[in-house]
Amino acid sequence: MMTGGLPCPKITPSRLFGTSVHAALAARVVGTAAADRLALSGAMLAPQDALRVGLVDEVVPRDGLMVGAAVLCCAVLFCAALCCDMALRMTVVP
Repeated sequence: MMTGGLPCPKITPSRLFGTSVHAALAARVVGTAAADRLALSGAMLAPQDALRVGLVDEVVPRDGLMVGAAVLCCAVLFCAALCCDMALRMTVVP
C-alpha cells in the first residue's frame, strides 16, 4: 500500500496476534471488539490507523525514522539512568 509516496508497513493479524499472549495484549490496547475485527478480517492497517487505535505511539516519515528512533532511545536511556541512580541512592546506607 502506498500513502504519500511512502510504503506503509504491513500490519497483519499474524504480526499482531502471533500467540494468544499477543492477542490478549492487543485486546487490552485496542479493545476486544477491535482486536477481534483485526484478527478475523485479515485487514492491514495504515500507519495513521494504527496510531489512532493505539497500536503504535508515533508515526514518523521515512526520512525522519532514524532521528525519531534516536530521540526515543535517548529518552528511554535517560529514564533508565535516572531510575538506576535513584535505586542506588535508596539502597546505599551512609
